Amino acid sequence: MCQVLVRLRYFINLQKSVFSPSRVIRFLGLLIDSCRLAFIIPEDKKDKFSVLEESLLLKESVDILSSKKFAGKCISFLLAVPAVKLYTKEVNKAISSATKGNGWIKVSRESRDEICYWRFLDQKQECFTWRKEKRLQISLASDASYLKWGAKVDLPECKLSFSDFWLADDVRPIHVKEAEALLNAFLSVSDIVKDQRVNAYVDNLACVHAWQDHSGKDVSLFAVIKKIWDFTLRFNVELILHYISSSENPADKPSRKLSAQD
Repeated sequence: MCQVLVRLRYFINLQKSVFSPSRVIRFLGLLIDSCRLAFIIPEDKKDKFSVLEESLLLKESVDILSSKKFAGKCISFLLAVPAVKLYTKEVNKAISSATKGNGWIKVSRESRDEICYWRFLDQKQECFTWRKEKRLQISLASDASYLKWGAKVDLPECKLSFSDFWLADDVRPIHVKEAEALLNAFLSVSDIVKDQRVNAYVDNLACVHAWQDHSGKDVSLFAVIKKIWDFTLRFNVELILHYISSSENPADKPSRKLSAQD
């Protein structure tokens, strides 16, 4: 095979090539395991990352170069840890502020909590396996008002609807309640949506953008988005979040939109 490729004028990096059959190969800094069907972070990279992580936690202020190095390493784990952007928001915000100042970053409580999250790499745990493409498609719509939340789920055999009231002293903004309504809907049907692809519909663009971009300025909304991500990870759900305008006719898209008065 190598001879054929060379004669066809392809250049082969022999040092990075594997010439014996293998079920685990290293590519772009990660291990590709064809048995476990997952991208895995090599132990040597974990060890180096852990040293950097702990060094940041020991200091009250760190230089911008170390913070950028930490954020860069997190992003390099994207294939193995798909939601890295959810857990680098505070670090990136601190880097942005430092570029306008003296180049030193104070390790805030939020940044410290975010860095501590990455200690999960030190623990022995199951990897994030690739999802199978052939799965049942489920449609779920959630909605919220200032008083209550509700949801509808379309299944092949039936349609479900449920709702509940918020606490009387819950004064969170509506976009946060919309995200919380989606989370509550998932928690209510966790056994049904497990290992499935779910098309979810909300009428709040802030929720959609926060989920799709794994970023946002609202800390409260971002906290709920993290909870939704944790749910999808725990139950192996592929969430595809869509925006549906309140003015759209629900009859055109059955059960995708509902009133919180239902």
